[in-house]
Amino acid sequence: MAAGLAAFVLLLCPRQDPKNPDLHYNKDLGLSLQKPAGAEDWSFKTKDGRVPGSRVIVAHAKENLSVEVVVQLPTSDSYDPKRVAEDEYTQRLADGSWKEVRKKKLEDQCLPGKGAGGARAWYVELVLRDKEDRFTEWRQWNFVGRENRCLYKVCVVGPEGAYEKVKKDVESILGSIRVWKLPRK
Repeated sequence: MAAGLAAFVLLLCPRQDPKNPDLHYNKDLGLSLQKPAGAEDWSFKTKDGRVPGSRVIVAHAKENLSVEVVVQLPTSDSYDPKRVAEDEYTQRLADGSWKEVRKKKLEDQCLPGKGAGGARAWYVELVLRDKEDRFTEWRQWNFVGRENRCLYKVCVVGPEGAYEKVKKDVESILGSIRVWKLPRK
């Protein structure tokens, strides 16, 4: 019975093998995520993202689409993921780099693939038009990690239509997100 339980727990946990090139684990952010196994079009980056403050980036080479994660460490105040989603729309309006900003959705839902242990998140979907009349889709899930009380903003940003082309891969990445306890300091 104990051996079966141990095997079950190992299946639920992502591998923490630093030699696994498909896994990104950052203990200081309390976050791990995995790109689709063997998918050479996807790569990890730590800078040059499109989302201000992004700390972890998984970028698709051909579709110019990225999954980016912004992490805000716990403070004495509690976070309001719905307010963060509403503020994202306001921030994109005030940004000045967009000719038009439209909010398509604002709703409470889980991350696709039950990422982050099925955490409830506030989802906002925006369509942005830049000065050259190119459209960008911005999807964002905001949630507070139960394990560490950090605020996570998971953003999928890319040109119009790119998300649908690689939706299966993106949902695999979102479903692989795990939140961990932060190390004691």
